[in-house]
Amino acid sequence: MVDSTIVGALLLALYERGRFVFAGRVGTGFSGRDRTELARALDGDRSKTPTVEGVPRQVATKDIWVTPRLVAEMAYLNRSPGELGHALYKGIR
Repeated sequence: MVDSTIVGALLLALYERGRFVFAGRVGTGFSGRDRTELARALDGDRSKTPTVEGVPRQVATKDIWVTPRLVAEMAYLNRSPGELGHALYKGIR
């Protein structure tokens, strides 16, 4: 099982033109309960390599990847290529 302390942030992807494209990360807005529920929901979906396109090398080598299966809601202030600015986790739909 994924340890809930590992879920410090989520890496985000947007589904564009039939593929998942890296969109940054979100590390705020989680409660302790959210972290535990996410760890349970992601258990078993691990992947050894990034499952989305456009991931910066420094991100690709140090994070845990999972197969995209869940849809998360975020609030954010702006969007630039590869980044949702000031993202805030709102929950899983």
